Amino acid sequence: MSVLITFFMGGLLTLQGVFTSRRRRETISGKNYRPRPIKLGRWKGVAIVLAVLYALLTSILPLAVIVFSSFFRIFRSLQREDADLGATTRSCRIRRCARL
Repeated sequence: MSVLITFFMGGLLTLQGVFTSRRRRETISGKNYRPRPIKLGRWKGVAIVLAVLYALLTSILPLAVIVFSSFFRIFRSLQREDADLGATTRSCRIRRCARL
């Protein structure tokens, strides 16, 4: 099934290339457009910390969770054994399943 979807999407991308290559593209900008760096002064350190924190939270941390969870057969939260497992125990008693 996934192979069929991949071929279908490849066909759609090819069609998009055929239809959009006929158009002429131009970049429109005014005379006044010129990117100017902003001097942060004392806030430079804070901006660097925020940028690193953003990169950590959006890319490195999710990747670390995926790698960390790959070492477990079933990913569970890292809680102690005395955590509240009342609902799980009750449902296991009904189904007569073994305690995890």
